[in-house]
Amino acid sequence: QPDADAIGKARAACAPLGADASEAGARLKRVSAAAHKLHAWLVGVFSTVPSARGHPQCGLSVRHIAVDLIGKMAAVGLKPSAEVKEMEPVVIRPQGANVVCPRDDRLGAAYVDSVGEGPDDIGPANFMLSYSWGYKVEDVASTLSGVCKTRGLDASRTYIWMCCACINQHRVLEKRNSGETVPFDEFRRAFKDRVESIGHIIAMMQPWHAPGYLTRVWCDFELYSAHLMEREITIAMPQHEHEAFFTGFAHG
Repeated sequence: QPDADAIGKARAACAPLGADASEAGARLKRVSAAAHKLHAWLVGVFSTVPSARGHPQCGLSVRHIAVDLIGKMAAVGLKPSAEVKEMEPVVIRPQGANVVCPRDDRLGAAYVDSVGEGPDDIGPANFMLSYSWGYKVEDVASTLSGVCKTRGLDASRTYIWMCCACINQHRVLEKRNSGETVPFDEFRRAFKDRVESIGHIIAMMQPWHAPGYLTRVWCDFELYSAHLMEREITIAMPQHEHEAFFTGFAHG
């Protein structure tokens, strides 16, 4: 039978374990909080240095898309239900018409390179949106806001790379008007570089029962390429489509 001294030593050794576990949990919380602060600081640095504009992975915040972009649409008489292709020529392109592009030093910049430089507007893209220009802008905003809500992300610090705002539409129009055809390989390389660097694709599907997304060859190519590159893919849809999906599922 162990003597009293051995028992006492064993008890003394075991007593701190509860406190150690508690302290470990507290340390984990402190590390997590510090990591969030560091990310916020890095975002702030990225969004305020001169090189932020023109960076190939610069994206718009979800807050900007859901609030400011729709506000700019209202200012030109467009409802939130307008499609992206209707919004682009009267909101996206005019925004950068009188701004020198930081990518080629010519007049006419991408939307993302011509809005506020603060972290509430632009920052390093967390996600790349794969979508159709035939989608309603309000549905795009709802989809992205839903992703933030589901993942517990701050919409003011979650940034989206989306082609209509992050590609210089002035240069696209110039090439189209001159009859110049952009080679497929050029599009493929541009897409590949962004998918590899951003690493996470949001594929926007609607309506849920027959997604128009799947009828678009380019959308299918984006999804296929992201899969081949083994990048993360999130299927997302607007809130009203979520509700319709679950209603349909419940009623067979």
